[in-house]
Amino acid sequence: MKARAARDLPGARELPLMLDGTDAAWFGNWLRDGILAYELGIFVDGHEPFKGARCLFDDHGQLVDNLATVCHRLAPHQQSLFKLGLAHAMRRLDLSQQRDHVLALRLLAIAQKVPAQDAIRILARLIDPGRNDEMTTSLVSATVEAMARWPSIDDRITRDALVALAHSSAFGPLQARRALPALCKADPGGLIHHLRLLHPHLQARYGPMRCLPPESARWMERGRRMQEILTSVTDPLVIARAFEDWPARVPPGLRADNKAQRNDWFCASLDDPEIARRVAALDHSAAPKPSPPIIIDATAATDSDGESASLAKRPEVLAAAYSDATDAAYAERVLAYGETSRVVS
Repeated sequence: MKARAARDLPGARELPLMLDGTDAAWFGNWLRDGILAYELGIFVDGHEPFKGARCLFDDHGQLVDNLATVCHRLAPHQQSLFKLGLAHAMRRLDLSQQRDHVLALRLLAIAQKVPAQDAIRILARLIDPGRNDEMTTSLVSATVEAMARWPSIDDRITRDALVALAHSSAFGPLQARRALPALCKADPGGLIHHLRLLHPHLQARYGPMRCLPPESARWMERGRRMQEILTSVTDPLVIARAFEDWPARVPPGLRADNKAQRNDWFCASLDDPEIARRVAALDHSAAPKPSPPIIIDATAATDSDGESASLAKRPEVLAAAYSDATDAAYAERVLAYGETSRVVS
């Protein structure tokens, strides 16, 4: 009753809240001890959970929402300490313990609302890449989702954290679908590398056989991913390179022929008329014209489905190797690819 009465005082919500803490460690312990008490019933002797702030708690609200309200009501310097305290609490986590897994999810949710991006990056680095259990999978998913919501343009720290998560054993197609747009926002120029990194997962989710028939739910989802890419990656040459890089995404042991190109999920996204129109509308006036994708058939002028195969002429392949190369190494790779594959002369 006292908490409700204090909360309902005229002007109470407009007054800045001042807690006793003077550093990040105090706020980190305040958050950790309070969450343990509220969520798991684990109390620290001599410590009142969320002392000094419970007057702002909505009795019917979620704990995460209540704590976000507390942060927003703090004086500016204590808001900064609150966010640093989230990072401090993250560093103390032992993610092998179920208790700390619950703590991590709550701290992550608070960090999203505040927001406190540094705390989320710290959590991303704490996740054990070798673990693949239900707790780790849920934490990887929640962390990727949190980063995907940031307007983090050209943020290499976020990119590195996402790359680390992508190497986790608990990372899969569901996580990759959110990691791709987040990576494109954090490092728009690295699209080729993002597609290579996530290709096995994205291919499993968005490959042509997964996106049939047109206008299916998965087809529409792939379209949303492409729209997100095209919104973040505004350099038309980067987009062109990504389409031309399909041979590097062919799984080991498979031939890089025209069938493999059609099966590449990124290339196949052009089957969507809306995506094809948007790609075609990119302004290439300030950049060299990209070559068409190198289409190579290793056997004959028809593919395994009996369709006519469009083969690149040798002069076209060699010209593309040099005129569109970003550096000598790229040119040599494309040239070697053309020399070792059968093309018509």
